[in-house]
Amino acid sequence: MLAIGGDALKGSAASNPTTGYSWLVDADSFKKCGPEGSIIVEQSYVRADADSSKSGVGGTTNFTITATDKAKTGSTCGIGFHYAQPWNVEEGW
Repeated sequence: MLAIGGDALKGSAASNPTTGYSWLVDADSFKKCGPEGSIIVEQSYVRADADSSKSGVGGTTNFTITATDKAKTGSTCGIGFHYAQPWNVEEGW
């Protein structure tokens, strides 16, 4: 549960961008939480500790989800995550 202007919800998932795969995020596409920009999802990638001479090493994508002041109090919204190669994703996944 996110509180408007409160602490962010944080999570992480394994990932390996060297494969062409990345995490795609659908943040409240049905606008149940409010206008566009009501829910902010930030992601950052951290490579796993490994010998820097190795290629193809995976890591972790970290997510931070925040409800902005634009969000409707008491609303329920969906946030979807899909691990895929962006050029191979069907529209509306």
